[in-house]
Amino acid sequence: MIYGIFIDATFWKLYAVIVLIYTIYVVSIKNSRENTKRKTLLISTWGQPSDPTSTIINDYNMEKAMAYAKQLNEQQKEVHVTVTHVFTHATAWGAYKMRRDIGRLPFGTFKYSKKIGVTVLVDVEGGKDLVPITVWDGHKMSIIELAKEISGKVDRAKKGKDEAHKKATASANFMPSFIAEPIGFALTYLAANCGISIPAMGLRANNFGHIIITNVGGMGFSSAHAPLCPVVHSMGLLCCGTIEKRPIVD
Repeated sequence: MIYGIFIDATFWKLYAVIVLIYTIYVVSIKNSRENTKRKTLLISTWGQPSDPTSTIINDYNMEKAMAYAKQLNEQQKEVHVTVTHVFTHATAWGAYKMRRDIGRLPFGTFKYSKKIGVTVLVDVEGGKDLVPITVWDGHKMSIIELAKEISGKVDRAKKGKDEAHKKATASANFMPSFIAEPIGFALTYLAANCGISIPAMGLRANNFGHIIITNVGGMGFSSAHAPLCPVVHSMGLLCCGTIEKRPIVD
C-alpha cells in the first residue's frame, strides 16, 4: 500500500478500475423501487457487534411517568408532553450523573465532552426515513423546554424542512451501499469524534448525541434489540417498547 502511494500507483489504478466496474454493475441491476434511500441507509449504517458490547433488558413501572406527563399537560397547553419526552429528560440526567465518562474516541483516545447530547430517532412517513433529533444538555432544561425543542425539530423533520439531514442522506439515492458504508463512517467519524463539521455534506459536529433513543412501541413490540449504528459513534443505544399492563409483585 505504501509502495503504491509513493512509488508505483499501479495497484491503486487496478483497484480503482475494479471498484468502478463493480459500481457500474451494481447500479445497472439495482431496482430503485426495492432499494429506496432508506433501504440503502439501513444496509450501510447498521452493524453487528465487533467489540465488548453489553446488552441489558429492563422493565420499568411506567405508572408514575404516565401520570407525571398527564399532570404536565393539564397544567399547560404550550406543548404536548409525552412519555418519550419524560424518558429523554431522564436519559439526559442519567448521562449527566456519569458525565466524567461521557465523551468521544478520536484516534483511539478518550476525549471528555463538555456538552452532553441525547438523540431521539424519529420515524418519518411510516418508515420512509429516520431522522435524528438531538438535544444538548437536556439536564439544564425543564421538561417543558425539552419537549418544546424536540417537538419543534420533529415538526420540521416531518415537514421535510431539515435541510442538513437531506444533504447528509442525499447520496444514498444513487450510491451503492458498499461505497456508502465506508464513506459514511469516515465522514461521521470526522464530524462526531473529531468535531469537524462538513457543511457540504450536511454533517455537523453536533449531529449525534452520546446516547441514542429509538422507540419500537409504535410498531407494537414490547421489546427489541435495536441494531447497532456505527455511523453515529454513540456510547449507548436505548430501545423502548410499548407500554402494557402486566401483573407485578411489590
